[in-house]
Amino acid sequence: MQTPNPIELQVKDYVRILGRHKLLFLFVFAGVAGLAIGLTAIQTRYYTASVDVMIELESRSDTITGANVVRLDNDRLLENEVGFLESRTVLDPLTETLGYEPELSVTASGDRDFITLNAVTTEPASAVLAANTYAETYLALRREAAVSDLFETSSVVQAQVDDLDEQISAIDEQMERQLRRLDQRIGSDTLDSLTEAEADIERREIERRFDEQREPLATQRSVYAQYLTTARLNADLTSGAVGQIVSAAELPTEPSSPQPVSNAVLGVMVGLLLAAGAVLLRHSLHDVVSETDGSERLPANLALLGSIPTFRRPRAGVISVADPDSVSSEAYRSLRTSVLFSAVTDGRRVIQVTSANMSEGKSETAANLAVSLAQGGHRVIVIDADLRRPTLAARLGLDGANVGLSDVLTKTAALDEGLLRLDRVPGLTVLAAGPMPGDPAAFVGSPAFGNLISVLREYNDFVIIDSPPVGLVSDPLTISRHADAVIVVARSQKTKRNDLKETIARLLRVDASVMGIV
Repeated sequence: MQTPNPIELQVKDYVRILGRHKLLFLFVFAGVAGLAIGLTAIQTRYYTASVDVMIELESRSDTITGANVVRLDNDRLLENEVGFLESRTVLDPLTETLGYEPELSVTASGDRDFITLNAVTTEPASAVLAANTYAETYLALRREAAVSDLFETSSVVQAQVDDLDEQISAIDEQMERQLRRLDQRIGSDTLDSLTEAEADIERREIERRFDEQREPLATQRSVYAQYLTTARLNADLTSGAVGQIVSAAELPTEPSSPQPVSNAVLGVMVGLLLAAGAVLLRHSLHDVVSETDGSERLPANLALLGSIPTFRRPRAGVISVADPDSVSSEAYRSLRTSVLFSAVTDGRRVIQVTSANMSEGKSETAANLAVSLAQGGHRVIVIDADLRRPTLAARLGLDGANVGLSDVLTKTAALDEGLLRLDRVPGLTVLAAGPMPGDPAAFVGSPAFGNLISVLREYNDFVIIDSPPVGLVSDPLTISRHADAVIVVARSQKTKRNDLKETIARLLRVDASVMGIV
């Protein structure tokens, strides 16, 4: 036999869980997806317009301080421009121009020296106006700042030129004074030709010495003068050097938000996840057995002996007698086949029927199983050993049973006095519970109970014992010592899986032979 693939089984389990809770799944999924679509439909439409501005970073990265040139990183310059665009220096005049402050954003592209300005409003035309005005306001402020910077720098350089002119003038005046004193000294004396030659040499020496002082100052003045000329020219060209709009805002034809398709897809995905989560949560909190459970889903991999469809209980008797052609009666006959097969192969003829909790169908199953076996031509006795809540006799339509199991065990009545028969089911004998004793557990645990089962086994093909639920009292564990096999009854969508698992575990701990689950 091929071993099932665990992954395949797991997938089957999920499919089965989903099918069991399909209404919950559909409700949560439809609610979440519908909510997402509905909120999208009533949300305000917003339109986005964008402007691309190219920044002349090279002209902005050269700053002159004396004769030094400092080159700044373009990415850093772009970050500075983004910060400037988001500052109140730009936003305040923009707000004053528009009369309101739109939702704005700035993105920079360092590889292209581009800055994209985005404006979001509820109207397409106002988005275009806001984006274009944003760009124009930024460029105007940058031009103004650039011209101001140039004039400020020029004024500093002009002051340096003026200072150099003063120094050169002072040198020239000092040289003129020394030359005049030399001329005065020569004029007061009668000089021969040798003395005149010495005077010429001294004059040239004075001029040379002062020229050496003047030359570096004159050279520096020439550099500053050239910068002033260039700065004045740049001031006239600054309007094109700061930056320019390369792509003006265009009228948007579709809203940028909300996005119906994206929101619908997101709503469907979230709806599926939440619906699946809700199903799994409900399953984990309400983990009950189901008629679709296979042996791999049952505790200890026990066999599923049969599934009995839900039916309306007859006013008198059991379904196998009142409506033998019903689907439920046929299900009980299938259960009979499983019991007969076990009897043939393992000799198990004393069958205890129990459950985890009350109202899970154990007494109904015991009565119908006994009837089905008797209808098949077997001698059967069914015993109501649930001394605390006896219902078996009433289910079989034997409401007038006054003598029962407790009377036989206490020997207040003979066994023959407690045995009841159904006219419509030959071969079936019933032993009712009788009056409730003070300690039911002691009764079913007494040697008399064991002896009674041995006697009944000799005179019947099958002994069916309806015992109390395992999860409530210890009686069924004691009874199981006298049974060849135990059938555990569980109600679909009611019996919790953990309760059923604990019931099987308790029975196995006392070495009970559990035949399977109904």
